[in-house]
Amino acid sequence: MGYQIIAGLEIVQDLGQGAGGDEHEPCRVLDSMDNREFREIVTTLDELNHALNFERSSYEEMRELNFSNDSIEDVDEDWLLSTDSLGDIDFGMGSIVAVLSLLGCSTVTSCRGDCLGTGHAEAHPLVVFFAENEQIALVLEAAKRAEVGLCRYLNAFQLYADDLLKMHRMAELLQEKLAQA
Repeated sequence: MGYQIIAGLEIVQDLGQGAGGDEHEPCRVLDSMDNREFREIVTTLDELNHALNFERSSYEEMRELNFSNDSIEDVDEDWLLSTDSLGDIDFGMGSIVAVLSLLGCSTVTSCRGDCLGTGHAEAHPLVVFFAENEQIALVLEAAKRAEVGLCRYLNAFQLYADDLLKMHRMAELLQEKLAQA
């Protein structure tokens, strides 16, 4: 999978084709969002660390069980019970949503896509958010390093990837930046 940087603000990734043979189009999610409920997410560094640790150990647990449906369902259930502020966010997206919140970005929507089975609104992991110039500079740097796509749509930004673990890696990179500040 490759990506290209456009105008210094976007990283466009080739996500390939979906099961039906259609090309995936990043940055079209806002046209089709069916969940119109908004809740501002304010997190703490402890919640970010919890999300990162939970994700890390859960990926290992699922890997040991060959990503069986039962292991994925167990992780999803455990995730919902493990956190108050991030529990309604898909497993695997909690860390990236938490770190974006800590950076001062306002997330709009997120979805882990069909990376761990079907039944999600999007084919690939994504998060849509609002950010200021100084925030987006940090996000852009981490997106490049984690091989996560970044595009602008209307007044928002969207991060997207072909692999849920890339979102986790990006959250780790942004956590390192927060620790240095």
